Amino acid sequence: MKKAVSIFLVCVLLILALTATVNARIINQEPQQFVSEAIAQAETESGEAISTNRVYFKMPDIDNWYCDYSVYEGKYYASIYWWDSKYINPEYYPGYRTSIDDYEQGVYYADIPDDIAYVILNNGYYPRKEPVSSDPMFVDSYDLYVEGAWEGEFDTLPEGSPSEEGMDGCIFVYNPDTVTETIYTQHPLYRFDPYIYYGNGCYGSYAKTSDNFVSVEENCLNPDHFDESGNHIGGAHLKAPVAPEKPLVDHSLDGYYFVSSIEPNTVRSENKLYPTSVDGEYYRYRFIDKETRFKIVHYIDGEKVSDCEQYPADGWYNENGSINNYPSSDEYTVWFRPDGKGDSSFP
Repeated sequence: MKKAVSIFLVCVLLILALTATVNARIINQEPQQFVSEAIAQAETESGEAISTNRVYFKMPDIDNWYCDYSVYEGKYYASIYWWDSKYINPEYYPGYRTSIDDYEQGVYYADIPDDIAYVILNNGYYPRKEPVSSDPMFVDSYDLYVEGAWEGEFDTLPEGSPSEEGMDGCIFVYNPDTVTETIYTQHPLYRFDPYIYYGNGCYGSYAKTSDNFVSVEENCLNPDHFDESGNHIGGAHLKAPVAPEKPLVDHSLDGYYFVSSIEPNTVRSENKLYPTSVDGEYYRYRFIDKETRFKIVHYIDGEKVSDCEQYPADGWYNENGSINNYPSSDEYTVWFRPDGKGDSSFP
């Protein structure tokens, strides 16, 4: 791996990473894909195989990392987000759903494109109220470096990562001493240290090919894998929290939304319509050109229940660029009423 990187370039990369972290705070639209599904879809569409590295993540059993809003088929899931791959990137935060390696011990994994420099691991919660959320349910990691580590780069990996091209086979473990406060977010960012993953929940500092590796039992660093006498008992006694049968409903999504044909499946807080008078009239002011089609989408209990076909009657308004009394300017206000009585006018 090329390590001759100038101080200037390192600073630029750090700035870009922090910027990407902030930009990641946009509202996600269900259903969330698994990383494996997204990779397979991208390979099918491009006709090319995507080279990947497998990284692991140990979910910390603290705060809101086990989040009831991110339950899928009766189990908790972690999510992963990144932004700098030429192959495929998650469109919205929290990114893709990871896969389970050892559920009871909280170990998840993701096969990510091998050109990624940083990832963000999170609890899969969808912040829908603000682009940058101070909601206590919203927790995630600091930007985690996933390019290959060299000797001495990390205290937890004294000989570097097994592969100089990526953190393939490494696991990120929460460091309770390094929760980071930052001006870029309204919540603390959790730091995770990289280790070599041995399987069955165990991790350590040396790859199995190292002269310093004796055995999993000898090299295991999990504090909860040893009894009071210091004997390695593994993690068979560890149990994940019991998940609800279904995820909790985030009612902050409920309401009416302006959706354009450019972003037909995206619901963001800035698209939400709010009443302008006590009798229930809703409005949304948008900058759209004459060819942009749009509609009103209605959500109840966190789920889309209709496209409000009564407005427009054909599902899309401004079909083929035709609209009632459309002004010559790009500035356009859409007036909407839940009872179906609506009009459009120039402000």
